Amino acid sequence: MRGSHAYRGRLLAASLLALALAPPVGAWPKVPLPDGASGQAVSKNMLYNGVPMRASQVSFPMSVDDAIEFYRRQWGSEVVVDRLDGKTIVGHLEGKHYVTVELTGMGSRSQGTVGVMELPDKPVEAELGKGFDKPANTEVVSDIRYLDTSNDARTLVMKNRLSPYVNMRYYVQRLQMRGWKLERDPEQCLASSNECVVNLAGSGDARLSLALTRDQPPETVIVVNIE
Repeated sequence: MRGSHAYRGRLLAASLLALALAPPVGAWPKVPLPDGASGQAVSKNMLYNGVPMRASQVSFPMSVDDAIEFYRRQWGSEVVVDRLDGKTIVGHLEGKHYVTVELTGMGSRSQGTVGVMELPDKPVEAELGKGFDKPANTEVVSDIRYLDTSNDARTLVMKNRLSPYVNMRYYVQRLQMRGWKLERDPEQCLASSNECVVNLAGSGDARLSLALTRDQPPETVIVVNIE
């Protein structure tokens, strides 16, 4: 899943979302889907900032507004709708789980990421970004570990005030010292670049990608995918 962003990738197995989110009775809730929807499992066993979670990507045969109305009919008044960065997020609390459906419009259709998070009984103390190099004053926004993979797959989202180019130089130097090899020279990543993508190969089939994007100046968002 090189070069992709967190929450857009890690399509580990293709299946209908209904199957992906249908564990034994009494455990994880089953997320309703409208007729004609199809999905792909992202992960059925993952940790999002230390909290157990499941996620899938879904294609809805309807607009964002119609998808919202579908979930209002399913969940009634127990629905929260937020709009953030061009996306619509539908939230619903069901027992000890919180369900989110993140929707993006695509004409008469919409694309969605469905997440189901198991709410902890007490605050989770997770050391975000543990074991991965970070420049000083870098904030780790999210740390996702995919436990249903054999290669310790992981997605990190971080941000700092260094430029994409300076971040690229920092990570290329340190990752190469740890045995990672550039798949191609990031020659298009310049000091003036607002976006940089770096792909590296490790031992065996290990792969690591860095997507560095200048967000709201002077912040840079760093998305790391390790597989």
